[in-house]
Amino acid sequence: MLSCVHANSQEMHLYGDGARCTKGHRFEISVSYDDTSVTLKAQETLDNVYVVIKDFDGNIIYNGWTTIDKTSNTITMPEEEGIDKYTIEVYVDEECMKGYFD
Repeated sequence: MLSCVHANSQEMHLYGDGARCTKGHRFEISVSYDDTSVTLKAQETLDNVYVVIKDFDGNIIYNGWTTIDKTSNTITMPEEEGIDKYTIEVYVDEECMKGYFD
């Protein structure tokens, strides 16, 4: 299942109807961002989460495996001149949640 969200404020939520954690609860990932970082949080701990951040031209800015929990996980963004739109893909098990922000 794919969920897609657009935000042009400083926070968005990624979720999908079929997105469930191992306990069977629907999960939601909170994404906040500024010019230098992206922060991911979840109410329940999500292990083995694969995150991909791309600029709007499709160039990969960040990709890697992480754990997302209540305390947050911060990804430092590179200092790129003139880039103001990004996409984020978050893969949890077989679920893919995608959003974009500017």
